[in-house]
Amino acid sequence: MTSDVAAGLIEPYLCDDDVDRIIKWTKATITRIQEYMAEGNPGAEEMSGYWMQSQKTIPKWLEVMRHVHFLSEDEMRVVAKRPEHRFGIFYTTLYLQPTTYIEWETKKFVENGGKLMKQRVENLQEVKSMGFDIIVNCSGLGSRELVGDREVFPTRGQIIKVECPKLKYFFIDDLYYALLK
Repeated sequence: MTSDVAAGLIEPYLCDDDVDRIIKWTKATITRIQEYMAEGNPGAEEMSGYWMQSQKTIPKWLEVMRHVHFLSEDEMRVVAKRPEHRFGIFYTTLYLQPTTYIEWETKKFVENGGKLMKQRVENLQEVKSMGFDIIVNCSGLGSRELVGDREVFPTRGQIIKVECPKLKYFFIDDLYYALLK
């Protein structure tokens, strides 16, 4: 996520092949967001919904989600909205609006002795030479130049807010997603 505005679900998406590392990071993310929620902060909550697929995939990261249920043929007839929806999974994860969460994390970082610096960085070696133990790369689209990641490119989505009290669950498929709020 390169925007502090676009909310989303906590689940791995387009990650590398190190499944154990992905599971570890996902668990740590869920734990951290639960800490944020426990303090009564806004913009995070559990959310359940449907993931519809054209080709059956069961990623290992589903093991860290709650209430995982593979849809039966009868359930698919009710839930599937397009002909390419051939397989479905229902599960519960966390929903997060990042703006206030980023503020909270920044405050925790500073309270624990972290220091914020603002300066132009041409490469990560520059930062490494400053003696930091940990470097967090939040360069987003700037990663193209900073670390030579030519696969990073801008995309654009549409956020449409509609009132729909009948909608109770998120809905994801190969092309679209709809979240509650």
